[in-house]
Amino acid sequence: MEKLDIDHVDTIRFAGAFGSFIDPKYAMVLGLIPDCDLDEVKAVGNAAGTGALMALLNRGHRREIEQTVSKIEKIETAL
Repeated sequence: MEKLDIDHVDTIRFAGAFGSFIDPKYAMVLGLIPDCDLDEVKAVGNAAGTGALMALLNRGHRREIEQTVSKIEKIETAL
């Protein structure tokens, strides 16, 4: 958020099995997510699998995914 000068987040989605077991309130307290409306923090399950199915079964979705991927900037957080 600092790198992109963002001060507000509308929605947060936790993906995967790990995300399904995270309590949004504690994630905020621990600093894993920024302060936000907890009603807008949700687990989405197997997002990678769902995205793969969408890409395989629908050319329109595949093009949208390709366009989105080209805009992704990786920010190393382990440092």
